[in-house]
Amino acid sequence: LHAAQELIAAASKGPPMTDHTAHHDDQALTPGDTQQLVVDDLLLVLFDPKSGSIRGEGILFYVLGGAAVADLGRANAITVEDKGMRGHVVSVVDGAQPNDPLLASVWARIEPKPRGVQVVLADAGPHLRPLVIDRLVERGYLRREEGKILGLFPSSALVASDMTRRDALVEQMRAALVDGAVVDDRIA
Repeated sequence: LHAAQELIAAASKGPPMTDHTAHHDDQALTPGDTQQLVVDDLLLVLFDPKSGSIRGEGILFYVLGGAAVADLGRANAITVEDKGMRGHVVSVVDGAQPNDPLLASVWARIEPKPRGVQVVLADAGPHLRPLVIDRLVERGYLRREEGKILGLFPSSALVASDMTRRDALVEQMRAALVDGAVVDDRIA
């Protein structure tokens, strides 16, 4: 949680983070954008193409919540204020509700009143997994395979479709973590 708080605080300070990969433009994310978000890329990286599972399921809601809040910070749709002993408090920026439906849903959960970052993550995070998976399926990175267990019970499995983006993201992260390469703020 401490790392998520630092990420969120960093995302809301200074200039917006930008991405310098071939899949993103070099402009800052604005509230009207519906491009690939950090939360999308994070779930894509956590997807294991060999097993079809998502790593870290037990704490996934914190991770996805933190990434979505960081995306809101990148979009200048929220502010994060260090309240000392009370921790970091997240507030929306009036009139900055994002057009992206996923970000708008998280923004709407914060909008009624400023809250501590841990409360925001616990509130927003559990709702994000199916939304992000749907986005990754719509964009062709993953696909759902329908089947039956024991020939009776319907089942659905996630299967890798196009892992080009995932492979590029993993390579950038590996370069930073293993080789000590300097990467942009978004990958960091």
